[in-house]
Amino acid sequence: SLCRELGRMDQCEELCRESVALSKKLYGKDRAETARDINNLAVLLCEKGDKKEAIKLHYEALNIMKSIFGLHNVYVATDLNNLASLLAEESRHEEAENLFEQSLNIKLDYYGPDHEAVAVGMTNLALLYHKIGKFSAAEKLHRTALDIRKKSELHRDKIAETCCYLADILIKIGTPKSMSEAKDLIIEAKRFVKRSKNDELAAAILSKYGT
Repeated sequence: SLCRELGRMDQCEELCRESVALSKKLYGKDRAETARDINNLAVLLCEKGDKKEAIKLHYEALNIMKSIFGLHNVYVATDLNNLASLLAEESRHEEAENLFEQSLNIKLDYYGPDHEAVAVGMTNLALLYHKIGKFSAAEKLHRTALDIRKKSELHRDKIAETCCYLADILIKIGTPKSMSEAKDLIIEAKRFVKRSKNDELAAAILSKYGT
């Protein structure tokens, strides 16, 4: 919104709260339109640093979406993933892991095992596993995500990124075999990112791993 672009965050919050109240009055508390406005308010509060209330609101919106669409809907999967990401940022790792797993399982059921959305879900969960030291579980998910992405090569920048994530895990493991594979993966990442023409990612990879 314009007030957000102008940095008028308090004014923007007031408008978002009014929108939530209006949606509840017009549509009722258990409608997708209301959940959408609650999520919008939660995103704004997160930007303002009030992550505690943002999480509470995301849970409220998620419960509305579950009541409307059930537990196996892709819209619900998206809300689960977004809330899990916020919980992970706040080091609420057990909650985040549970929600990431739910989101991934919905995507697997809906899209099948070889879809980019599934690879995204696996990557998100794998990054959390890496953060909390579950390196073996993270490695397994990154390998599967990489296999999915290599089958189509539609997202070469994502292939490069996944190569780097997997390399980082193998470096953490630190055996001669894993270090050797990590080196090969970094070379592969540089090759794919060059073909993707994603200059920002290419610069990040070169900055991290060198030429």
